[in-house]
Amino acid sequence: MKRSYVSMFIFLSLFLTITFFNANISMADDPKDSTDPGSQIANVLCNVIKIAQGNVGKTISILVIISIAIGLFLGKITWGVAIAVSVGLGVLFGANSVVEFIASGKGGAGPCPKNTK
Repeated sequence: MKRSYVSMFIFLSLFLTITFFNANISMADDPKDSTDPGSQIANVLCNVIKIAQGNVGKTISILVIISIAIGLFLGKITWGVAIAVSVGLGVLFGANSVVEFIASGKGGAGPCPKNTK
């Protein structure tokens, strides 16, 4: 019980220290500013999305589906797990379509440029 309080105190102390001493986080800058740290984070996340939905992600998905199929037919994995993994992969690769559908009235689908492959 004491350990959870100590770890919570350490986490909150680090969080407050980083927040107060980092001027970009503690002061609300104009989001249209090109030096906005949020735009840099968005660029990194867009790169992660491009990798996850590109050839690397598709190759890993193929290996996961093959592994799940082998485990399923050998009786090591239940049908529920196989369906959950399939739905998860569908969400991963179909997320752009869902976001475009939801944000179509907003004039765009987010900060990430479209993957033109």
